[in-house]
Amino acid sequence: MLGSLLHFFRRGAGFSPSLLILLSACGAEDGTRDPGFSTFEDGGVIISENGGLHLADTLAWVLDTTEVLRIGLAEGPEEYVFGRLGGMILTADGHILVGDALANELRLFDETGQFIQKAGREGEGPGEFGGVNRLRRLCGDTVAVISDPRVDILDPTLGFVRRFRPHLTEMSAEPPFTSDKLENLFGDGMPLMSDFLSVCRSGTGGMCVDSILFHRTDESGQIKARYGQFVWARTESHQVPGGPSFGWREPHPQAFWAVHGDRFYYADAQRFEIMVFGPAGRLERRIRVNVPAQQYARDVVYPPSPSPEPTGNPRMDQVMRVGWEARQNASLPDTFPSFSDMILDEEGNIWVRQYHPDGAVDSQPWWWVFNPEGRLRWAVRSPPGLVRSPNPVRRLDPYIGTDRIVASIRDEYGVESVVVYRLRKR
Repeated sequence: MLGSLLHFFRRGAGFSPSLLILLSACGAEDGTRDPGFSTFEDGGVIISENGGLHLADTLAWVLDTTEVLRIGLAEGPEEYVFGRLGGMILTADGHILVGDALANELRLFDETGQFIQKAGREGEGPGEFGGVNRLRRLCGDTVAVISDPRVDILDPTLGFVRRFRPHLTEMSAEPPFTSDKLENLFGDGMPLMSDFLSVCRSGTGGMCVDSILFHRTDESGQIKARYGQFVWARTESHQVPGGPSFGWREPHPQAFWAVHGDRFYYADAQRFEIMVFGPAGRLERRIRVNVPAQQYARDVVYPPSPSPEPTGNPRMDQVMRVGWEARQNASLPDTFPSFSDMILDEEGNIWVRQYHPDGAVDSQPWWWVFNPEGRLRWAVRSPPGLVRSPNPVRRLDPYIGTDRIVASIRDEYGVESVVVYRLRKR
């Protein structure tokens, strides 16, 4: 802990009624207005407005909070023991594909959790991986194994097809530094690249906002569409005199982004919106939910905690004491987050998770689900595994299919497993 530290605290998994969402939808009728849902055009952008979160149907969709399947053992056959999960998806034939980031391999299981086959190992040759950080199912049922900046494309049988390493041809950082990152792949395999604009690393403390540029590129990194500059993260940080820095993101609003098909989705929980951009980079649609902002009491946002016990290490004691005092004296934010996460499911529905601060943790927060037309339709309770890390660098994507959800959980000993939940639509 004596190096440069940055701790992020965001365990709250609740819901603030304050939510404004912008979403990509097609086929909306211009001028349709009613108390529940309306659409209209503003400057060439379709605006979809929902009258409130109470419009979500909490009975039509039911997510079984008891896992129907778990894959992963602390000890046993090696194919069932994961070093570190690096992604999970449902394949076109309903099997479960899991990436192990430590073993640099993929493991395929059937619907009952029985092991079928293994693919890959560490290396640079065909069928070998330099890491497994994310899995993506693309058009034609091909599979992409992403390890920034490398992408390996596999056929439906997990056979090697090709490899590419996109690097932005235009970056904000001067050589030899780089600022580009492979964020994800669109459905056609085109990369979503980001250009990180860091201003907080050299700061002296307090509230700081880092920003980021997003681009759609070809496989070499040549920019094909520019989406603009956005917030990357809001961090409240403090400096130990002559020592490391530390900070937290919770309870400040954060940003979330995702892709589905050829659309790019961006959400800023401060602005209460999700913006959806088309493949050419143009903002196409916004969806809003009209609700008042929620406020929280100080003891809920920053629950009282005892001062840290001495460790016997003076330097460590100083770091812990400064951190504790900073949390005790932190001021309430002017704006609380309107939501805590955003995920696109297999059918293009947008899932937005409710927000609560640390002191009001809900073990089963609500997910509010908007259909591809931008209408708030459903609300479902979250099981374990759908509450992800707030750190965008370490966030592991669950996979939401039409009737199953594949997610990751970690037990009290730190052992990771893949779990499958049943999603019933009445």
